[in-house]
Amino acid sequence: MQLTRAIVIPAFLLACLMIYFFGGGETAQSLRVGGRASAGAASRVSRSVDSVVLPGWAADQPEPGFAEVAEDENASAENPLPQAVGEILLVLDDLAGQGLSHDELLNSESYQLLMAKLQSDPAARQAVLARIMKTSGTPLGKTLVLAVATSGAGVGMGTLKSSAEWLLKHGNSEQRADALQLLGSTPSYTPQTRTALLEALKRDGGDPEVAVAAMDNLVRQGGASEVERQAIIKEVTPFVGHDDSRVRLNGFQVIAKWGAQDPDAVQTLAQGANDPDPQVRTWVLSAFGNGEFSYDSVRQPLLDTLHNPDEEPAIKAVAQRALARFALDEQAQAAIQQYMASESYQPPQTNLGFN
Repeated sequence: MQLTRAIVIPAFLLACLMIYFFGGGETAQSLRVGGRASAGAASRVSRSVDSVVLPGWAADQPEPGFAEVAEDENASAENPLPQAVGEILLVLDDLAGQGLSHDELLNSESYQLLMAKLQSDPAARQAVLARIMKTSGTPLGKTLVLAVATSGAGVGMGTLKSSAEWLLKHGNSEQRADALQLLGSTPSYTPQTRTALLEALKRDGGDPEVAVAAMDNLVRQGGASEVERQAIIKEVTPFVGHDDSRVRLNGFQVIAKWGAQDPDAVQTLAQGANDPDPQVRTWVLSAFGNGEFSYDSVRQPLLDTLHNPDEEPAIKAVAQRALARFALDEQAQAAIQQYMASESYQPPQTNLGFN
């Protein structure tokens, strides 16, 4: 009996050791990066994700206001996510750990696989959102944010809006930039969202990327009260004098959205007809013909454009098309006839932004 026990126990231990050393070979093979195994990827992910603590909450506590995310993560523990989703995130984290930039991550095969998953797998969307809340403000977080924003995954994700608003309020400048891109991917038309966007402009408006993203979101807002409308115009107006033409363009777009019936706002918008950037001038002049503005409020900047001998023919054509949307007085009709008889007249080839 003792001899039998002496033989069986070592054999059992030997079997355990064989399972320990050789049982994970298939998983290791599935996490190959650039043709080589990504050794220790899982442990690196655990350390890198768990070590990122967003402002305002403890590392051992869930983010405030994210009950739905916590529930989804608990559910995924009982019903594990498809292995492919976890592996994709592990590989992307490994690539980021190797020092790859945001642009390089976007060009990776794993990013394309993740995009496909996000379009078809609701569980993958929640998994990526949970990872974003841990890695926002880093190249990996920025990459995951872009994946959610451009895949259409944000539509219908109730947790996405609350997550983005929380980052806007509590995150650093890089995390707030990520949050603005997340907000842009989902319908979000509430006073709380508009307030968060204006706060982002106040804190980070000196960063052109943040200013553009915040105002791009404000253009998509709707249903604001008169008090909100005035607050938006007041906060955005200084940006139409920004050095960056992208910021100026977005500023004019917000003012056109919220100030079409406000004489002071329209005067501010008219400055765009003389902007040094032709793209800005084109947009402003075409906006004057979109049906939201009264003839008297936009007549003069449109006529001034037609009379300007230094203006580009294509931009004069935009002004002429905008004027044609109104019932013109005799002076304006004469100005158009004079323009059409001039050498600078350019028959429009497209609708030039008009509906």
